[in-house]
Amino acid sequence: MDPKDLTSYIGLAAIYLLSVNVLLGLLMSARYNPWKRWPHRRINLLKLHNWTAYVALALSLMHPIPLLFVDKPHFDIGDILWPVSSPQQPVINSIGAIALYLLAFTVVTSIYR
Repeated sequence: MDPKDLTSYIGLAAIYLLSVNVLLGLLMSARYNPWKRWPHRRINLLKLHNWTAYVALALSLMHPIPLLFVDKPHFDIGDILWPVSSPQQPVINSIGAIALYLLAFTVVTSIYR
């Protein structure tokens, strides 16, 4: 497995967890009660929602790290943190970096809320 495959798998896992996180947030906003409805068990949706958010943030932070070990094109740490001048796809990488920074901002502000 080369670093490009690893970074894509980490990114897919982060997307899946963020999708589950959004669905859990929708359940909580609709005041879904798993004790009264299916699966008739006590499930702490808020704790599960927070857990998926933290793991998704960690995976999103780890997502660009394997790109540092790719031979061609060579990414530097500056290309990871500020991808405006990255060697490949600078616009798409910049959009991804903005999304990561917004996700981190959301998680940090929800901790202090």
